[in-house]
Amino acid sequence: MKIQLLYFDGCPNVEAAAAALQRCMDSEGLTESIERVDVNASDTPRSLRTWGSPTILINGADVGGDSSSDASCCRLYVNSKNRGIPSDSAITAMLQDAQVASEAIASETTTTSEKSRKKQR
Repeated sequence: MKIQLLYFDGCPNVEAAAAALQRCMDSEGLTESIERVDVNASDTPRSLRTWGSPTILINGADVGGDSSSDASCCRLYVNSKNRGIPSDSAITAMLQDAQVASEAIASETTTTSEKSRKKQR
């Protein structure tokens, strides 16, 4: 699972978003690392530069359900008590969806490997 926290320097909500993300990961028993991406850094891919700050992407999907914007700006979340960060329920739902998808891929890979071994016998 790829987890990214996109931000720009000076964002007043990035640490609160990081704490919420970590809290949700802990509650789900996840130990994956969080990649922090400064959207204004020169080595940041163009596709990540137009997200608002903070944005949490899980396997490339935004936990808020939005798409990138035309410019780097502060991010507001509609269904959150603190409008500057996504709700725990939104983060947790996306993490759970990603876990289910990962498990399905792993199961498919295992099934394919077992079929290959049976054919070889």
